[in-house]
Amino acid sequence: MRIDVIAWDLGGVWVPSIGEILERCFPMTGERRMTFRQLMFGEIEESVFWSRYLVGSKWEGRLDEWMDETRIREPDIDPALLRLYDRLAARGIAHGIISNNCGSWTALAMKKIGRHFEPIVISATAHALKPYRKIFQEFLRRSRKDPKDVLLIDDNPRNIAGAKVVGMRGVVFQSVEQLERDLADLLFDRSS
Repeated sequence: MRIDVIAWDLGGVWVPSIGEILERCFPMTGERRMTFRQLMFGEIEESVFWSRYLVGSKWEGRLDEWMDETRIREPDIDPALLRLYDRLAARGIAHGIISNNCGSWTALAMKKIGRHFEPIVISATAHALKPYRKIFQEFLRRSRKDPKDVLLIDDNPRNIAGAKVVGMRGVVFQSVEQLERDLADLLFDRSS
């Protein structure tokens, strides 16, 4: 199978998703859910999001303290995933990002990962969410690749299904070990 580009999900594969972190800290009620969706679609600025989201919590007006306590600025990256990235890159496979995310969280995560990804397509700037086709089409447009030569790695099976609608391939991420097995079946000579 020929794969030119791996399109990685960011939150849920490389780092915890911003939604997961928020859900652990605050109940995702109707108003908060709507505000979060507006952020993911790029309909509101991040500063507006945080001012609305923290209202009524002990963190209201204390965003920096909340970020420090939740370690949101310092996500843990699995070293085995970094090694897998390096092995794939050594085989000439390019890497990109497709993520339902906002700009600052993406920038923090990318800095921590410390590897090259191009293109990076995030929902807040693409004004589209996975699993809908628009965000995948934007990735394909930016990467200039045929959909059959792009593999999406995502922790959400619905997003894999969405990528397949536009002709991409996909692997559901559950662990680095499982991903390595799935990629070995797709890409690697088993004797190496």
